[in-house]
Amino acid sequence: MRIGILACVLRIFTFCVIPLAAAGCAGSRLSAAGITPSGEFDRLPDEARTSQIEWLRYYEVLRASAGHPSRKLFLFFNRDSCEPCDMMEKWTFTDPDVLRALRDFIPVGVDGDVELQLVRRLKVQTFPMLVVLGPDETEIDRKAGYRDADFMLEWIKDIKANRGTMRALAEQLKQKPDDSELLLKQARNLLDANEIKAAIETAQKAAGATPGNPDVLAFFGYCYLRQRKLDAADAAATAALQIDPQNREAQRVKTAILLRRADDSFDKGDTTAAIENFSSVLEIDPESFEARMGMGKSYMKAGENERAAAQFQQAATLRPGSPAPHGALGDLRQQTGDDASAEAEYRKAIDLEPRYEMSYFRLMELYEKNDRRDELMKTFEKVVAIEPAGAHNEIAWLMATSKSHDILDPEAAIKHANQAVELQPHPWYIDTLAEAYYAHGDYDLAIAIIKEAIAKKPDDMQYYQGQLEKFRKAKEPATAAVPEKQ
Repeated sequence: MRIGILACVLRIFTFCVIPLAAAGCAGSRLSAAGITPSGEFDRLPDEARTSQIEWLRYYEVLRASAGHPSRKLFLFFNRDSCEPCDMMEKWTFTDPDVLRALRDFIPVGVDGDVELQLVRRLKVQTFPMLVVLGPDETEIDRKAGYRDADFMLEWIKDIKANRGTMRALAEQLKQKPDDSELLLKQARNLLDANEIKAAIETAQKAAGATPGNPDVLAFFGYCYLRQRKLDAADAAATAALQIDPQNREAQRVKTAILLRRADDSFDKGDTTAAIENFSSVLEIDPESFEARMGMGKSYMKAGENERAAAQFQQAATLRPGSPAPHGALGDLRQQTGDDASAEAEYRKAIDLEPRYEMSYFRLMELYEKNDRRDELMKTFEKVVAIEPAGAHNEIAWLMATSKSHDILDPEAAIKHANQAVELQPHPWYIDTLAEAYYAHGDYDLAIAIIKEAIAKKPDDMQYYQGQLEKFRKAKEPATAAVPEKQ
């Protein structure tokens, strides 16, 4: 299975929207002049990824240091099939400044599916989770969800300065237990750690210390927003704005509510309501990148292609360094049959960020559709170093389903699909393996494998059930053709 064009835009949008605290799941150089008629990549760097952190194991660190590490421990809790975890590894933990900043820590990687004792001990319930422990193993601070490089650098500075962390504020609150400013800061820390109940309780103490504080009311709005209680969040933000009409936090809550409602409307297929909500956001903040991308995807789904293009182009102007608008424009142009423009947009996205794998995948689909095998395989060779599981899955799907005799290759599809599943046993990839066996004529294997994908309870169950029915129908005539034994 591969992600459809609109699903790609949805994914782009999802990674653009990161509220006060990124929920555990909250997106380099080819220019237009560098595009040749043959479709060659002529200016891609030799290595699309920079060096990554060498994560150590927690208990190995303790044994090596006789139970007393000499430096603070930086723990990265992650797990399989956690896209935000993968995004952090690919984007945040390859940033050169982040790599330098983390030299003062001992980096520890924790597999949340395996190291359950440590997960329970540190009460980790959201992935990814970042936890910093002192040399005495006492907790200094934690953050839940996807975090980009800029956030990471500021957070590391605060930890090194012992400023604003949970442990630092806890010490200050011992001296000033009724200080509303300190209480609100700690409540924000708790929300950042996805400890919503504790965050609300701490904010309630701040509200008791300074009744009618608009900042505290706005913070309640964030908490309710995280719980998807949109009406309660709206009421809290409205109350804050009645006290202080210029309160920035309350305005951000209002904007986030509109974005959430717009996205919910989009998911339900109500593009009219989605566009209305995105328009309301733009009335508050005309430079909202998220609203421009959302408007674009909504117009695209509604078939208003030029309006969609205008929104994506404005988004590109707002964030000239982002590959997302160009990837979305490429999807739009490919959907309308303008393959040359689509190719140019995908290359712009790769130019801006060579690690942006979705644009490589879209180029592969475009090359397959146009029977350009050489460009297809060269693009695969580039992206497999960036996103191995996704690259093997994409090439396997194309080789299993292509109408081109030069590209259709069920045996090679099976090999690539197996590699994808070994790297990441996601239902999408298991489905591709089933499709490859179906293309090869091994219907029993296809049926058995798609049942494995269904057992993982994927979101789009109707699609997987459809695949199962397709494989069963293909088996029936093959079975009927076998003569009965006399």
